[in-house]
Amino acid sequence: MPFPVQQIVFQEMLEVISDTTARLDRYDQEIERAVPGWRLGVSSASLDESARHGAAPRGHAGGRTGRLQPLRTSGQLMGYLGLVPSEHTTGNDRQQGGITKMGNAPARRALVEAAWQYRAPARLSPHLKKRQEGLPKAITDISWEAQRRLHHATPI
Repeated sequence: MPFPVQQIVFQEMLEVISDTTARLDRYDQEIERAVPGWRLGVSSASLDESARHGAAPRGHAGGRTGRLQPLRTSGQLMGYLGLVPSEHTTGNDRQQGGITKMGNAPARRALVEAAWQYRAPARLSPHLKKRQEGLPKAITDISWEAQRRLHHATPI
């Protein structure tokens, strides 16, 4: 680096990244310890390990909506996730923009990551096979059928 100050800033940035990575690893360990004691722990862990290829436990636990009231319509769900278009209306003029992103960011992110995972054909990768070791056959059969169905869904 041309200036010593740049090297200092670069080193600080590397330390921040290292600290954040270590913190996320600790979160993953704590989530893995907490899930078995949770009342939905068995089904959640089984589905997480077998059906949701490419997603970490942190994403599974963080993607929960946390709502106590049910969302009764698709509009309510889209509004809660912040997936509705922005709008600027004055008199007879109506302009719509991009999504508002004013909803639950972790749930929206989990939805987007899941959509990206299912854009490729359904397959049982070596990594997924390893994650499925020790799970009941019924769970892995259900997860494979769900993957096959999701990958062969007809676009709207």
